Formats: sequence, structure tokens, C-alpha cells
Amino acid sequence: MSVDKRSAGAVLITAAVVLGVVLASSACGSDGGQLEVSVQFTTDATQDEMEEVGAFLRAFDEDLEFVILEVFPPIGRAGVTTDDPDFCEMVATELVAESYVDGVSCGPKAGGLPEPDALCSIDSD
Repeated sequence: MSVDKRSAGAVLITAAVVLGVVLASSACGSDGGQLEVSVQFTTDATQDEMEEVGAFLRAFDEDLEFVILEVFPPIGRAGVTTDDPDFCEMVATELVAESYVDGVSCGPKAGGLPEPDALCSIDSD
């Protein structure tokens, strides 16, 4: 299996943002269950990059549906079932490290969309 430069770079970026995960953990904790993840892509995100995010999220919940909303720039949404209390901060930090992601929101799913103050939001800015 060969590793391309982009994948190697992603690993290095992930290591660099671990501190951000620690700092964000108090604001983004989860007690498990169904979570809503919303990924705001940049205007230059490709279809392959959006599918890469879906595959990344399926590593936590293989049955999830990652839906790309037909707006510009695109937004991807998924409901993830996990008992990992650090899921939201880890996923948000990991995804905003990608150049094609503008921001990520993650929080408890209750009926419809989560309340804004229940979300963990991290922007790439």
C-alpha cells in the first residue's frame, strides 16, 4: 500500500492539532448516542474530497448516511451513533485541518437538528 503526500500531510496536520482537541474538549464533550455532524466545505471542495469526509465518518458508524446539501458552498450532514465522549472535538479538529473544509459543527441529535448552543463548532479561520 502506497501513501501519497496528501495523506502523509494529513497525518502531520492531525498531530499538530492534538493540542486544539485538548483545548476544545471542555466545550464539545458528548455523553454518547446519536450526534449530528455538519461539515461546511469551501467553494473549491471536490466531489472526491466530500466523499473522503463521508468515508472518514463511516469509520465511526458504518451505517451512517452522509448527505451533501445542494447549496454553494456545499454542506454535508450525517447522524453518527457513538459512545465516544471525545467524538465531536476529535472529528471537528480533524476535519477543519483539511484545506477543503471551512467549518464543522457537531452535537447531540434530538428529533431534528441540534440547538445551536448544544453544538461544538470549529471554523478553519
